[in-house]
Amino acid sequence: VDDNSLRITEGQFYSVIAGSFRDQVNAERKLAILKSQGFEAAFAEQSDDGLIRVAYGRFKTKSQAYSLLSFVTNSLKEEAWYLVEGY
Repeated sequence: VDDNSLRITEGQFYSVIAGSFRDQVNAERKLAILKSQGFEAAFAEQSDDGLIRVAYGRFKTKSQAYSLLSFVTNSLKEEAWYLVEGY
């Protein structure tokens, strides 16, 4: 499995989404940018309509995700949203 692949895992994840893309190249570009900025970025679950979601990070706890979401939106002034995956 290469680093940019969606990892299929069991259980619930809490993700902070940086963007949703129709084009794989654009999603990979966003992922690379986030990783270069030091985020543990990854692909999240695709949307029901096939959009590729790129996450700043994926976490096992809500508190970790909310902490990152707060940092991204308040400190970095970037748009982001919270997603519960695997439920």
